[in-house]
Amino acid sequence: MKVLGRFMVAALGWVVCWLGAAGAAELGEAPVFKLERWDRQGSVALSDFAGKVVVLDFFAYWCVPCQKASSEVETKIRAYYAARQGNPQGFEVVVLSVNVEAEHRTKTASFIEKNRLALVVDDTEGKTLRSYGGVGLPHLVVIDGTTGSREDPRFRVVYRKGGFEGAEKLRAVIDRLGAGAKPRSAVGSDGAGAWMAGGGDEQDEDGIRVRRVLHRLGEQGLLLQWASLGEPVMDSRADTSEEEGSSAAVAQRVSLAFDGALSSDIQLMQESASYRLGYGTWELTLTGGLGTIGADYVPVDFDFLGESTRLDELRGFGQLTGRWRWGERFTVVGGGGLYDGFADYRSVWLSEYYRQQFSTLPGYESPNPSGHNVSGGVRWEYWAAVGFAQLEVGYLADRIAPGYEIDFDGLRQGRTTLHTTSWRISLENVLHRRLRVLHEFRRIDTSDRDSRLGYQGTANLALGERWVVRMQGGLSSEAPQFESWYAGATVEYELAAGWLVSLSARYYEDTGEIENSNFTNAAPPLEAWQAGLGLRYVGEGWAFKLFAAPYSTRYGAFGIGTAFFANLYRDRGWGLVQAALDWEFQ
Repeated sequence: MKVLGRFMVAALGWVVCWLGAAGAAELGEAPVFKLERWDRQGSVALSDFAGKVVVLDFFAYWCVPCQKASSEVETKIRAYYAARQGNPQGFEVVVLSVNVEAEHRTKTASFIEKNRLALVVDDTEGKTLRSYGGVGLPHLVVIDGTTGSREDPRFRVVYRKGGFEGAEKLRAVIDRLGAGAKPRSAVGSDGAGAWMAGGGDEQDEDGIRVRRVLHRLGEQGLLLQWASLGEPVMDSRADTSEEEGSSAAVAQRVSLAFDGALSSDIQLMQESASYRLGYGTWELTLTGGLGTIGADYVPVDFDFLGESTRLDELRGFGQLTGRWRWGERFTVVGGGGLYDGFADYRSVWLSEYYRQQFSTLPGYESPNPSGHNVSGGVRWEYWAAVGFAQLEVGYLADRIAPGYEIDFDGLRQGRTTLHTTSWRISLENVLHRRLRVLHEFRRIDTSDRDSRLGYQGTANLALGERWVVRMQGGLSSEAPQFESWYAGATVEYELAAGWLVSLSARYYEDTGEIENSNFTNAAPPLEAWQAGLGLRYVGEGWAFKLFAAPYSTRYGAFGIGTAFFANLYRDRGWGLVQAALDWEFQ
C-alpha cells in the first residue's frame, strides 16, 4: 500500500508539474517560417502575408479531432471571411493548413479533398509546430499581421491553442484585430477590396465604415447587396449552414465482436453486437450479447460426495451508454445495464461443488445469478485536445451463487447479493504529437470487503508513421493481504495502406484472492502471461480485427481451505481468439 500511495502521488505531481510547464508559454512575436506547399508548387513564407490576419491549422490525416477542426476552419473561418472580404476592419484573413506527416500522401490527399483545404503546406519534421508551442493535434494559431506592411512586416501571435475550441472562439479573436489600422492587404493590392470606389485614404475609411455596417446587419440575418455591383456581400441563406449547431449530421456505427478462451476442460465464448448513434452533441450506444460457459467438473480424489459432470451455462447481457457534449469543455457520460447468468467459469464450478455437497440438506437454494449496474460521470477538457480529466462513479448489484458451510446448527448460506461501488479518476494528456498517456486511479468498495485501490497507466507512442507502441501497466491492493500488478506492450506496424499487424505480450501476478461466493476459502496466488499476434484493417467507413494468443495460468501453493478446489485452480494452457467488425455510416 505504501508503494502504491507513493506511486499515485508521484504520478499526480508529475502531471500537475507538466501542465504548469506546458501552460506557461507566453504569446508574442511570431516565429518566422518558410514551408513547401503540399502540391510541390513552390513555398510559402510568413512574410508573404504582411498586413493580413493568418490562421495556422496544424493537422495530420490520422488525427480524428483534426477532421472537425480543419473542416470548420475552412468553412467557418476562411470561407466566412472571404465572403465578407475580410474581418470587420477590412483585413484579409488567410488560412494556412499545415500538414505534419510525411508518408501516405494518398491519405493526406484524401483528408485535404474531404475537407476542401485551400492552401496546404508541409511541416513534416514538426519544426514550425514546435516553434508555435505545439504539443498535440490539432493545433490552432492566429497571427496578427495587420500592423505591418510588405516593406515593414510585423507579426504577433495573439491566439495559440492545442485543440479546437470552435469557430466562434476564433472569430472573436480575429474580429478584434486591426482596430485603428488601415487594411493594406484587403484594399487595392489584390482585388479583394475592388468593390470600394476610389483609392484615397478618406474613401478607404468610408468603405471600412460601410463594411462594418454590413457585418452588423448581416449577423442579424439580413440579406444585403451592394447596389453598385448587384451581387451579395453576404448571403444569410448560405451563412445559416455555417453557424455552430445549426445542423447536425447523423453518425452511426454497427459493431460485431467475438471473444473465445479455450482450454482442455473449459471453453468460454461471447458474441456481442452494438449500435452507436451520434447526433450533434449526443451519442448513444446500445450493446447486447450472449456468452457461453462450458466446463468439465472433476472433483478431487478425496471428495467422496463429488462426481464428474459436464457444465454448460448461458449468459445474456445488455448495456446502454450515452455521452452529451456540454459546452466547449465538458462531456457528461452515463449508462446502465443488466445481465442474467453466471459471470465467470469459477462461479459455475463453485456452484456445482456446493450443489453436490449440500443440495439434499434443508436450506439449500438453487442459484439464479443476475445483476444490474448504473454509472455516471463528467469529462473535463481542461486543455483543448491535449488534457482531459474524467470522474466516474458506478454501482453494481450482483445476485451471486452463494457459498455454504455446515456446523452443529445446520447448513449456513453465505451472502446472496453483493453491492459494489466504484470510483475512477482518469487523467489523459498529449505530451507530444506522437505520445499520449493515460493515468487511471480507482477505488472499489464491495460488500463485506475492504476497499480495493488501484492504478493503471497507458502510453501510446508513434515511433514513426508506420510504427506504434502501446504500453500498459498497473497495480492494486486490498487489505488484508491482496496485491497484484501487471505489465504489457503491443507493437503495431502498418504493412500497407489500411493493413496493420501487431505483436503483443502481457504478464500478470497476484498474491491470491478471496472468492465472493465463499466464507473463508481463498484462491491461491496466480501468475499469468500471454503473447499474441493481431491483424487489423481500417478502410473507408469500416474496419475489422483478428487476434490470437496462447495464454498460460499458473497457481501457487494451496492452503487447507482450497484443497477441495485443486481442479478449479490448476495450471492451464489457453488459446485466446478475438474477432471484431465495425461499420460506420450516416
